[in-house]
Amino acid sequence: LGILKPFIADVRALDGYLSMQANIAGSLKEPKLTQGKIAVEKGRFALYSVPLDLQAIESTITVNNNAADIKGKFNAGTGVALLTGKVEAIAGRPRINLDLTGAQLQVLQPPLVRAAVSPKLNVSIRPQEKKLIVRGFIGVPAAIISMPEATTSAVSVSPDVRVFDRRNANAYVKAGQAWDIDANIDIQLNASQENKRLTGDRVVFSAFGSRIPLAGRLTLSQRGKEIALRANGVLAVMSSGSNIATTIEAYGQRLTLNRAIARF
Repeated sequence: LGILKPFIADVRALDGYLSMQANIAGSLKEPKLTQGKIAVEKGRFALYSVPLDLQAIESTITVNNNAADIKGKFNAGTGVALLTGKVEAIAGRPRINLDLTGAQLQVLQPPLVRAAVSPKLNVSIRPQEKKLIVRGFIGVPAAIISMPEATTSAVSVSPDVRVFDRRNANAYVKAGQAWDIDANIDIQLNASQENKRLTGDRVVFSAFGSRIPLAGRLTLSQRGKEIALRANGVLAVMSSGSNIATTIEAYGQRLTLNRAIARF
């Protein structure tokens, strides 16, 4: 697979072995794939724009007439994920249904984020209708979120900078024939499984000379051709062990943070 890397934009790493066998019927003008198998072994895939490095990818796609079964697994850091799915044609329209389950998958975006996530997601793709449906849960059992440090090399905006006018964003989306997205994802901090909270200061915000423990739950949703996900929920500073308050140093002051809640 490595030979394909120069031809795919944004790819940071691409490796592995691809094999395929197939039974083809019909004529030269109208060939038809009746049975077949596509396999990826010892794969690796990473994008510059996504903080995930997928390794040890093993997957198979088994084709049987108008349907195909998908089975696969991969690692991200020390975490493991399983992927299952099915491709079928209903009334001549292809549909792809995927189920992803993972535990402790490493998300790394230095120096801002270092986290482990445990997703349980269902994805339905309807290419001809340009529709994407996402449902599920993402637990964040551990994370360190750091605030970027100010730098003396920062400069003011130069005259040639073009600012994207978000007031006209819907016009840009419509012109680009965006997909219809229906998403509803529940994100829970300090949890590896839905509604099962872990103990301890596992998710922290590192800033102002302190490590601030966080807790909370967010629901990310998107409907139709909206340009971004919407967040609803609460994030709060939780008590750190026997110390209820957290001490922070900011703006030349040493402050005691007793309570903080952010509502989305």
